[in-house]
Amino acid sequence: MIDLYSVLGVPRDADIKTIRRAFRMKARNAHPDGGGSLEAFSELKTAYDTLSDPIRRRRYDETGEVGDLASDPHRAKIIAILSFGLDQALLKLSKAPRVQKGSDIIRLTIDALVEKRLEWRRQKINYERTLEVVRRLEGRFRVADGENLMETVVARRISACQTQIDLLAGRVKLIDEAVVILLNTRFDSLLEIVSRGVV
Repeated sequence: MIDLYSVLGVPRDADIKTIRRAFRMKARNAHPDGGGSLEAFSELKTAYDTLSDPIRRRRYDETGEVGDLASDPHRAKIIAILSFGLDQALLKLSKAPRVQKGSDIIRLTIDALVEKRLEWRRQKINYERTLEVVRRLEGRFRVADGENLMETVVARRISACQTQIDLLAGRVKLIDEAVVILLNTRFDSLLEIVSRGVV
């Protein structure tokens, strides 16, 4: 089981400010755009989401359970993808000279996910090309005596490429599911909320 306090690098009695500060510092390196991976960022985000919420933190401290994310791994992956897309959309908005009141956060989130999907598709295609080339090397190395280490290297390279292809195909599928969820989600702009008298 993962220790969420260790993931953030904070003591068990850390207050919310310490948790928030630790998350911000680590998020820069863990984020895929900062050289990290989606898995590392997702783990960090799970730690932050759990420890920054008093109810979820109490449950985690008492039982070691992270909450609803642990019960359904697929749902957790979809949430991680949606979180990534929303983070990218918010980052884009924060860089805009002036945040537009009518900004369609759903459209911006979809755009961010589609961009990431294209990147992963390109990576998958590159691995497929590499796999094709490496497969042509299979069975072509000969040694006079002893173990044929180059055949072992080729077999491992084939396995590594296939693993990456499967991983990237899974990520692309998750993005496709996340986009469908977003297309079926409505975001009420501030103007709509005001006009309905909610604010």
